[in-house]
Amino acid sequence: SEYGQGIDISFSFDREPSLVDGCSVHGAWEGIVSHSSRLRLGDNTVRATTSRGIAVTEMSMGAVERNTVESARGVGIFCGDYSECEIEDNRVRDVRPDEASGDKTRMGYGIVAHYGADATISGNDVSGVASRTKSFLGARISTD
Repeated sequence: SEYGQGIDISFSFDREPSLVDGCSVHGAWEGIVSHSSRLRLGDNTVRATTSRGIAVTEMSMGAVERNTVESARGVGIFCGDYSECEIEDNRVRDVRPDEASGDKTRMGYGIVAHYGADATISGNDVSGVASRTKSFLGARISTD
């Protein structure tokens, strides 16, 4: 579905961390998304999303490692809303701007930290995007 999530992990912060490993998602609003959860996303492939490839949001804590995100519209990997993210060794390709939205935070970025989030990034291979990394609204991106 153009407006659905491929894989959604929500409101499980009080449980053991969730693992999404070796999955493939093609064509969704967000390929893999978390809300208020602890998680590890590794070795997944996400293609042709209409909003974000991978999104760690709403005060989640997560590792995003060795994933491939291709042909997303807007943002490849997103860390937002006071989440803490370790984003390492991912491959992000061909993220297209979402000009129709008018949203300046969705203009074809490989990795975005948004609204108080703290993202640590290292070893990512990002190409075919307007900007490799970008932070908005008090978020921080640091390199390891």
